[in-house]
Amino acid sequence: MNRIGILCESLPLPLALRFALVYTVKKLLNSNASINYSQTGEDAVIRSLLDETLPGIYVDVGCHDPIRSSNTLSLYLHGWRGVNIDANPRLIDRFKKVRRRDVALCAAISDQEGEMIFHEFEDELVSTVSEETLPEWEGKWKKRGERVVKTRTLGSVLSENLAPGEEIGLLSVDVEGHDLNVLRSVDLDIFRPKLIVVEMHHVQLHHLQEHPVTCYLEDQGFRQIGYDTLNGYFVDARSERSGLHLP
Repeated sequence: MNRIGILCESLPLPLALRFALVYTVKKLLNSNASINYSQTGEDAVIRSLLDETLPGIYVDVGCHDPIRSSNTLSLYLHGWRGVNIDANPRLIDRFKKVRRRDVALCAAISDQEGEMIFHEFEDELVSTVSEETLPEWEGKWKKRGERVVKTRTLGSVLSENLAPGEEIGLLSVDVEGHDLNVLRSVDLDIFRPKLIVVEMHHVQLHHLQEHPVTCYLEDQGFRQIGYDTLNGYFVDARSERSGLHLP
């Protein structure tokens, strides 16, 4: 299917027309230019590692907004589809309206099923269930409120929404300090992404290999190939040449 067809199938018509105009102008002015939507260029890095023109599946935990600061929008606009998860119901409502081919679920993901307090900030990008991160965030951003949420494991969510054997091209995790708990909540032998992009806090570059996220994923058979701004990039070391553009 051509680009216009994908846009019309994937988005509400007014939004599809806006994106079609953007891509047409880009093609006319500079066909080699890239259009990025993520917060700090994560999708540009993802594009350098995965072939976004070959549609696949992504999982986006802490997906935030369907367009603003999205790690997966560029993939979606190239025919990919996925499962988007966030504990903020307002954001999930936006996903359901904008991304017609995706699954959007309002859930808090953790390695234990139970109840946690979801702390919401006026900047919805930084809302969190992490009690360790909360004091730092309260010193930087204005808090909107809090509420009790029931947690689910990522493994249970994926078991319900992916067919057996479906390959995950990208797992993106951005949950403001609770990221390792999310990774621990899924069996990475059963649901094994080609590429994991995960937010990593309190990183010391000269001790990157000692970071808890790095240690955990390397124990699971993933190799860290980079760190950029706030995110670590990990590839499946068991088949890292499969479908990836690696040096």
